[in-house]
Amino acid sequence: MNRHLDDARYHLGRTAYHVVAGVRTEATPYETRVRHLLGRDHEREPTRSERVQHYAERARGDVESYVTDARSVLVRRAE
Repeated sequence: MNRHLDDARYHLGRTAYHVVAGVRTEATPYETRVRHLLGRDHEREPTRSERVQHYAERARGDVESYVTDARSVLVRRAE
């Protein structure tokens, strides 16, 4: 009998998990709409590729700045 109760408890837990997941899935569009109407939109986290692209652009800007500074120093020394 104990085995049957353990099985029933397991299946009840799985059922609860799937019910919660299903309710979240079904409620997401409504939650999004309500948040938008209230002005409390979630800001999307940048993806990994977007973060890498941001860092690459920032590094490119830094390098261009360093090159410009080095050129100006070399021009001043050449004069």
